[in-house]
Amino acid sequence: MLEMKVFREDSKAVFEDLKRRNMTDDIAKRVIRMDQTWRELIDEGNKLRSQRNRISREIGELKKKGKNGSDLLDEMSKIKKRLVDNESETKETLVFREEARMRVPNLLDNEVPQGQNEQDNRELSLHGKKKKALTSRPHQEVMELVGGADLKRAANITGRRFYFLTGDLARLEMALINYAIDVLCERGYSLTIPPFMMNKEAYEGVVDLNDFEEVMYKIEDHDLYLIATSEHPMTSRFKNEIIEIKKRKIKFLCLAGFMKILSKKIIKKFSGKIVNIHPSLLPKYKGLNTHQKALKNNDKYSGCTVHYVNDKVDSGKIILQKKVKIKRKDSLNTLTKKVLLEEHKLYPRAISKVFKN
Repeated sequence: MLEMKVFREDSKAVFEDLKRRNMTDDIAKRVIRMDQTWRELIDEGNKLRSQRNRISREIGELKKKGKNGSDLLDEMSKIKKRLVDNESETKETLVFREEARMRVPNLLDNEVPQGQNEQDNRELSLHGKKKKALTSRPHQEVMELVGGADLKRAANITGRRFYFLTGDLARLEMALINYAIDVLCERGYSLTIPPFMMNKEAYEGVVDLNDFEEVMYKIEDHDLYLIATSEHPMTSRFKNEIIEIKKRKIKFLCLAGFMKILSKKIIKKFSGKIVNIHPSLLPKYKGLNTHQKALKNNDKYSGCTVHYVNDKVDSGKIILQKKVKIKRKDSLNTLTKKVLLEEHKLYPRAISKVFKN
């Protein structure tokens, strides 16, 4: 889900992205409107609490002097009522804002081609040579020819596009699954079989139910949906939790946008196993406000750096860097966006390099 910071600080980029997708910007504008309303309600609530506290102190002073503070009590009563309404409106507005925000897609990479349909896609590269088969048969026909599938009987009980997989073909499918599990486990992954049902609250954390709820299978009179993919329960597995690192078999830590300094205990425990990505060409501009510094100093280049983390800020051994040219017309927003795009490309390469070594 797109961060609120993007809507607040770079709404133009959101609108342009929706245009590239041939979508209207109505839902993004709704998010911005609801966010503004929500922030105004938060501000109003803070002011009402301040007034309530002030009047409470004044009433206390009057009582000490033996005076009647009936006018102030009436005012306090009105403030409390308005505060109850404010809190209700604030929560409701936040729910509406979040529902709208879930429907705004993440920003496209600049390299994604713009088009009306799949015919406008660009072919970036081809690998290997296409082999011409002597005879071409539909896969379902091949399945029946080798005696590995019963399509007709499956159609009798389920409809088209289903099958009974039998014999060697069923064994082959299981073998492929087990082979994939073995390969992944050898690389350090842990095999997990997730639950096949999820409640609505958990599902809303991973998909926009406004778009999918009508085509999802739900148990009538129960708050349970059949999962569409194992990604959904896996993503929600640790919702509302702060994971204790020591309780997990953590082999490597990757930091991104991590605006805190790790404790020396963590750094020592995972020495040589923590990497971070930083928006500058280190060792230049350690810490915060890197893009502002680059623009202020009229640098020709900015960029990003992936480095190991040690006990000093942004001072660990450099793994990879990527330069980004600064143009005269670049602003803080445009430079930030350009560097961020390169960060998304550089980080996977750097992590891959670390594991290969």
